[in-house]
Amino acid sequence: MGGTAPWHLARPQGARWSLSGAFVLEVVSREAERVLEEERYWKMSIETAENIQHMLAKPPAINAAAKKAAKDLAAHVQIRS
Repeated sequence: MGGTAPWHLARPQGARWSLSGAFVLEVVSREAERVLEEERYWKMSIETAENIQHMLAKPPAINAAAKKAAKDLAAHVQIRS
């Protein structure tokens, strides 16, 4: 009987820890979903939204400066497969 008492007392503590771990995981998950939902939409003026829409619909031509920037960036980027 003396050998089973410590095991019997440790089991509920372990179960409580598991339940609190599941609770924390659920709370963190819900909070992450809430933050992602809030950040899904950007707050911007109508003018800014129209400018972005225009740039996406008709992007500016690639000029020499853009080509140089891409080349400079490519020199510092290493693609790993």
